[in-house]
Amino acid sequence: MVLVAGVLVAAATPVVSAAAGSAPRVAPKDDLRIVTMNILHGIVCPNAPDDCQGDDRMALLGQQLQAAKCPPVVALEEIAPRTYDRVVAAPWVKQCKYKIVWHDKPLTDRELVLTTLPVTSQKLTVLAGNFRSAYRVELRSKVGPLVLVVTHQDGDPVPGDPKPCNPAECPPECPAEITLSDCQTIQAKALASEGAGSKAIRVLTGDFNVTATSARYQSIVADGWVDSHLAAGNPECDPATGAQCTSGRDDMSTVDLTNPASRTTERIDFLFVKAPRNCKVRFDTPKDRDKDGLGTGLFGHEPATNGPGGLVYLSDHTGTAADLACRKG
Repeated sequence: MVLVAGVLVAAATPVVSAAAGSAPRVAPKDDLRIVTMNILHGIVCPNAPDDCQGDDRMALLGQQLQAAKCPPVVALEEIAPRTYDRVVAAPWVKQCKYKIVWHDKPLTDRELVLTTLPVTSQKLTVLAGNFRSAYRVELRSKVGPLVLVVTHQDGDPVPGDPKPCNPAECPPECPAEITLSDCQTIQAKALASEGAGSKAIRVLTGDFNVTATSARYQSIVADGWVDSHLAAGNPECDPATGAQCTSGRDDMSTVDLTNPASRTTERIDFLFVKAPRNCKVRFDTPKDRDKDGLGTGLFGHEPATNGPGGLVYLSDHTGTAADLACRKG
């Protein structure tokens, strides 16, 4: 099931040339700042329609984005209907001058984009299994045409439950011998790689529910997608300490969301970048060396002080951010 708005221009996928470079001390005028985050719909929390202090969590998201100087692209996952209503009503959306890019196909778990950039097209694709989805939004940015695909995918099947593809749940490009979750990743890569011309910079991001050791992650980087978190010099997640991890807090109550000592235990949220031939991507450092409000690495990982409703974290996930510029060459 596909919803298409706008016309996509077919063209060959650009050849990537991307790497981390030393960031300038002054913010470049043609950089691109992106945040992605699974913000927890909270519908399984007790006391519905509270959704694990959904109003407070939305307010905390706004505080964190405003503290980061309103990054021009914000990609969110786990947008349920009540979550969408909260986004629409949030005062910080207007204060940041965000447009809400929405496909009008509500479900328990959908994707949404907030942006200050011009939007040229959008397309929602329901992925294999007929529940998960990927949302493609094309924008005009200072680094050139931007193809953004934000997705929330299933984890790998548990032993004994392989969940193979079948014609009722998988498109023809996914053979029957692969799993539904494998097919979801194949579909999302294809969505992010097609159209928009040879000068487009492409971002594939979201909650993939697998770690960097998985075959699905490896298939993405093997296709030329750069993991911005690692490319900017961040270390890999350490499950023992929670450092550099993005998921693992309780998602059925606010116990962990109000506990500064709670921690994440795995990195399953990624922001991949693929650049055109004439661009060498330079990522700002995790410490925001160019001082424009956002570095490349984790977002919202520090416990909030005096957060709304006693919250220190707004989700069971930590966000991922990238501040990138394009050096010609």
